[in-house]
Amino acid sequence: MKKIIIITVLALAIISCATPENSSKTIGLQGVWDRIGTIYFEDGKPKDTVPFDAKSKQVKFYTTENFMFVANGKQLDYLGVDRNIGFAGNGTYKVENDSLFEFMSHGTDNYLKWIEAGNKIYSVKINLSENHYTQYTLDSLGKGSGELYKRVE
Repeated sequence: MKKIIIITVLALAIISCATPENSSKTIGLQGVWDRIGTIYFEDGKPKDTVPFDAKSKQVKFYTTENFMFVANGKQLDYLGVDRNIGFAGNGTYKVENDSLFEFMSHGTDNYLKWIEAGNKIYSVKINLSENHYTQYTLDSLGKGSGELYKRVE
C-alpha cells in the first residue's frame, strides 16, 4: 500500500509540474494580416489611432520564413482617373525581441524603385498579440507612427 501511495504522489507531482500545452504555444506572425489603422506615438506611447482609409487596401502575408504584401488605394486626379498604381513586395523576414526585419527581394513599381535605391532591409519595432499587430518607428524623442493590422487567418 505504501508503494502505491508513493507512486501515486510521484505521478501527480510529475503531472502537475508539466507545462500545459497551450501555455508553451507562442504567438507568431504567420498568417494573413489586413491593415486597419495608423497609430501615432508620443513619448514612446500610443497617442491616437486613425482608421485606415476605406478606399485603400493593404494586406501582409507571413509564412514561417517569407512575407509578401500588397497595397492599393484610390487617388483620383481632377479628371477622375485613379493615379494610385499600388505596389507589392516580398522577401524573407525574422523577428528578434521587439523588432521585425524584412529582407526585400522583389517588388513592383515604386516599391521596386525603393529596393533598387539600396533599401533592402526594412526594420521596425513590433507589438504582436494573437489577433493584432503593430509595426512602428519612433524618433529619439519617442514620436512616430505605425501600421495597425488585424489577423484575417
